[in-house]
Amino acid sequence: WLIVPIAELHQATGRFSRGELTSRVSPRYDDELGTLGIALNDMARSLASAQAELQASETKHRLLFQNLRDAVVICDSQGRIEEYHDSDNCLLGVEGGGHIGRELLDVWPVFRTAGGDWPVIIEAAVGEGRRYRAVDVELTSGDPGAGDSYVDFLVYRIEYGGGKYAAVVVR
Repeated sequence: WLIVPIAELHQATGRFSRGELTSRVSPRYDDELGTLGIALNDMARSLASAQAELQASETKHRLLFQNLRDAVVICDSQGRIEEYHDSDNCLLGVEGGGHIGRELLDVWPVFRTAGGDWPVIIEAAVGEGRRYRAVDVELTSGDPGAGDSYVDFLVYRIEYGGGKYAAVVVR
């Protein structure tokens, strides 16, 4: 009467810790162990609900990010790319996620002569939360056949996953 309910609670906590949040305990008695089983079930329901909300939020934000008309580059304080999205206008001229972990200025060398001192701008955004804005910046491709373009830059700090990053928005 004592060992079996405790073993069931122990097995249930193991399932919950592995992410099996649909698993439930069947309390046998109306005692402390039964109350603990009910509380464990309530906790699992609450966690499953929070997990579903988190997944819905992640999906919503991912879709928003992927459908932006602006280009967005997220990088760490050293200027290494964490994530990026090129707008439907191909402002950055690159596709896919093959540049994750590379230096911002290695991927987009045209930035070296556009908008300012990028290592300082990014470090100030990440470290101090400083915002940076530049309007009508000429991006010179260096290719005589290609036309130059004018963009606006906005750089600001974002925080997620326990880290601080710079969001570089190009419009």
